[in-house]
Amino acid sequence: MKIKKLTLNNFMAFTNAEIDWSDNINIICGENSTGKTTLLKVMYSLLKPLSNENRENLTKEMEEQLFVKKIQGIFRPDEMKIGRLVSRKQGSNRTNFSVDLEKKQKITVGFGNRQENHADVLIDQGEKTKKYDVIYIPTKEMISTVEHFVSLYDEYHIDLKRCTMILQNFWIVRFPKDPIRLNRIRC
Repeated sequence: MKIKKLTLNNFMAFTNAEIDWSDNINIICGENSTGKTTLLKVMYSLLKPLSNENRENLTKEMEEQLFVKKIQGIFRPDEMKIGRLVSRKQGSNRTNFSVDLEKKQKITVGFGNRQENHADVLIDQGEKTKKYDVIYIPTKEMISTVEHFVSLYDEYHIDLKRCTMILQNFWIVRFPKDPIRLNRIRC
């Protein structure tokens, strides 16, 4: 499952953003508090609710609640009201965000700034795909597991190749009997 495009309208710090992703490796970089983690969290929030669900048994309301609960759990808005994630402007405002996937699939979620726990969800199935799983590992947590990270940071010398090897060894040592996890980490 490949994400082709991410679109954000009036979501948190993003007024309008359309990001076309490469089929290969994508690197997200920028200053602090510019929305890098938000991009990852939005994609995860849109993909995870349906990753292992049997959609045929879900009502529209159940589907909506899967997305609302995931968004609340990932973004933790004030008072758990998802409307707090809408870009702040005078009066009433609305957000819409979506991912376009390979095989003409698209997942769109939208809600207004006064919403507490309701979202409009639109899923364009496109071609049938096999089940998938979504993993989101926050970058800070990953890097902080690397031995000697603090001293590397203090010296402003971080050997990316060495950090990558240390991270790989960390995962291999911790999960030696789980071939599924090892395959996911190595690819």
